[in-house]
Amino acid sequence: MGIFGANAQKYWDAGLQAIPLYKGQKRPALKDWAKYAEEPISAQDKAHWTFVFQDNNIGLALGPVSDIVIIDIDTDDIAINKIIRDVLPPTPWERRGAKGSCLAFRCGNGNNKTFQIKDISSKPGDLDVGGNPKAGMIVELLAAGRQMVLPPSIHPDTHLPYTSNCDLYDPAVLAQLRVLPPDIEAILRSALRVAGIKLSLTGHTKLTEWVSPGSRDIKMIQMAGFNASCVLKGELSFRRAIDNMLAWCSSQVAKVAGDDVDVEKGVASIAKFLINDVITRNRSLPKGWDDDLTDQEKVDLGLDKFDDIHTPWDFDRLKDYIKGEFMIHDVGTEGRRNAVAYTLARMATATALSELDEPRLLNYIVAAGQLGDTIGSLRKELKKLRGQGIIGDDQTQIAKAVITDLEEFGTLRFVGNYFWQWQGSHWEQLDNSAISKHISNKYGHMQMAKKAGDHAGVMRVMSYQVGNVLKESGEIGVNFANGFLDKDLILRQHDPMYGCTYTLPYRYVPQPWGTRTTETHEATPDGGKKLTSSKEEPWPEILPSGAPMFSKFIKSCWGKDPDFVDKVRGLQEAIGVTLFGYGPVMQRAFCLIGPPKSGKSQLIKLIENMLPKQIQSAVTPESWGDKFLPAELHGKLVNLCGELSDRKNIDGKKFKEIISGDTITVQFKHQQPFRFEPVATHWFSSNHTPKTDDTSEGFNRRWLLFVYNHITSDEDKVLDIGTIIAVEEREVIASWAVQTFPAVVKAKDYTLSASHIERIAEVAKSNNSVLHFVRDSKVVLLQNSLMQTSEPIHEDVLYNAYYTFAIAAGGARAVSQLTFRQKMRELGELIGFDLIIRQSPHGGQDCFYRNLTLVKKGSVSPNRLN
Repeated sequence: MGIFGANAQKYWDAGLQAIPLYKGQKRPALKDWAKYAEEPISAQDKAHWTFVFQDNNIGLALGPVSDIVIIDIDTDDIAINKIIRDVLPPTPWERRGAKGSCLAFRCGNGNNKTFQIKDISSKPGDLDVGGNPKAGMIVELLAAGRQMVLPPSIHPDTHLPYTSNCDLYDPAVLAQLRVLPPDIEAILRSALRVAGIKLSLTGHTKLTEWVSPGSRDIKMIQMAGFNASCVLKGELSFRRAIDNMLAWCSSQVAKVAGDDVDVEKGVASIAKFLINDVITRNRSLPKGWDDDLTDQEKVDLGLDKFDDIHTPWDFDRLKDYIKGEFMIHDVGTEGRRNAVAYTLARMATATALSELDEPRLLNYIVAAGQLGDTIGSLRKELKKLRGQGIIGDDQTQIAKAVITDLEEFGTLRFVGNYFWQWQGSHWEQLDNSAISKHISNKYGHMQMAKKAGDHAGVMRVMSYQVGNVLKESGEIGVNFANGFLDKDLILRQHDPMYGCTYTLPYRYVPQPWGTRTTETHEATPDGGKKLTSSKEEPWPEILPSGAPMFSKFIKSCWGKDPDFVDKVRGLQEAIGVTLFGYGPVMQRAFCLIGPPKSGKSQLIKLIENMLPKQIQSAVTPESWGDKFLPAELHGKLVNLCGELSDRKNIDGKKFKEIISGDTITVQFKHQQPFRFEPVATHWFSSNHTPKTDDTSEGFNRRWLLFVYNHITSDEDKVLDIGTIIAVEEREVIASWAVQTFPAVVKAKDYTLSASHIERIAEVAKSNNSVLHFVRDSKVVLLQNSLMQTSEPIHEDVLYNAYYTFAIAAGGARAVSQLTFRQKMRELGELIGFDLIIRQSPHGGQDCFYRNLTLVKKGSVSPNRLN
């Protein structure tokens, strides 16, 4: 008997849900196999399977009925294996395959849910369907709804049997299996993080990754095209291509916002690509392409159209065919010409012709065909057929062909020195090296596509032939998985005209609103005011009721602060503005400022985990004067930096340009400069106030500071709390944050807390001692605020008072009198006093300030400049 027939009954006798898999494969041979996680297998099914599937591989349906779950360690790294095994309970049973190990445990109370723990790819731009860096599997829990291949099944890659150290169906082995701790996922993640392994957010038990249907379908089409290409090259059978599609759908595709993943759609797409290549493009099928496919499956997929003529022809078959056609059709007839055309088409796809076979066939056609053809003309036609209609002596021709190839998977654009492709819900940046590889693989045999320089030339021509604008609409919004949320909080369908370069991997689900009381008053004769009306109106919640972990975290950071409400409202507005990409319009950068271990880095991590990696950058403001680094801001929605430098100053001019979204000229290394308007909102963390040589008020007013005053105690500290909150509550937090956006736009500024105002004064004191003197010295008064006026004050008098103040005030740096005058000129325009310059009797200049004076010693005035 075969594998299933000889072993299934042993597992059934032990109460284990053994199911048939395809022969030599990991895939279940039953469409409804998942029900056996909770439904016992009937005696009738067991008898039927033993007869029909006796030679097949054997698998175990995991879950409550079998009472088995599996820890699948997907790495042979000795150090990582030790970390994982050290925190797991002991188990008597271990299975080995091509890589890693599977360890068996009891299902217990049935609460174990499948999870995956992955490490983040270090390859830049290597993204998955959700827009996050591709992650390599380290370990996963296989539970209800999953199955495991059992020994002695044959591995599809090694063609060797799976092995185990003992038999799982042995009653003595089953008796020793233990239940995993309920928090085993947190235990494993913590152990791996402590060891320095950077883990991916995806795969977490409580994280739901959502993608749009459009994005999912385009990715599925791309996967189908890739697998069909592998079938044509003989690298995969069609059955293996189906398995690849199923594996991709189960491991790479997140939950779809709108409809379920249709695996059959992906399989049908593979068949469609294959049929198009073989029938329409006259490609040949390799031997073994249909191994393990039944006749009915071929009919269902439309693959029954293929016959013997679609397999590669060798020299003898080609020679026999054309010789026979020449015998049937007379010289000069259409039939003879058609025979030559068909022979050339078969030669173009032949894979078994040697270097000598081709010229021998062409010589025979010229000599025996007597149609006036030459070797040169036949070679040219053959070259054209191999190039699918193009000769390849013109880069423009090749460029158009490459564009046609690529646009089969989505419209192309060229912006910012990169090609972008529409992915169903957003534009995605293409890897130039991948395009170059495509040119090399498909057109590298052509005259104008042989060298790397030729490939660059083809891509340059392509850049002129596709559109150069992503955003064709002035609409701003947030690109959620279930639609584009506009500035009025209306959810619209995804559309390329919005120019989005990302899709958030979660949905927009409107959150409940709170209320606020608005009052109107009128003046009373005694100078007071009287309440005339009061009403309740909808107003966003201070903290989202649907995100208890987030609310607890924020209260632990700011709950003791008197300006708590204003801080939280400002944070809500800041996150909302970030999601809308509206930061440059609001012209403020956000800085979390306070002592170490106060929660700043965890809030940054939370925001980082709310957004796809491809729209994030980490360019510190101290480096914005660099020639190349600001280019990294192109196409980014948020710029997140851990700590501001305590030594390097920020370039004030560049800072104001980038924060305000002014057009800047940037350059990637070894590429041409280009201009763009930054749309990123900037988040920084710091233990100190920002430092700059720019002493203008413009620098200060471009900050919104969130002040932290309390260090988190060891008892209250939760390892990686920012990631945990993002995993469980990011959908709620995002929907809560965007609620305030219309009000922020209307107000044209954020809610400013008292602690922000206080700290900004410290920034001004540190960076602009002149402003500090005018605003905070308590000796400067506005002239027009006094009951009596006086003559303009001479600059020498005012400067001496300033210099004395700067020397006496800690942290204030005195400037020269000329710089003092420049700063006073700027402040005059802002605050409302005038600088007057007169010619002195000695030919020099006398400077005075009108509408400004000094408080006389001993006098007290409530009207000092604030």
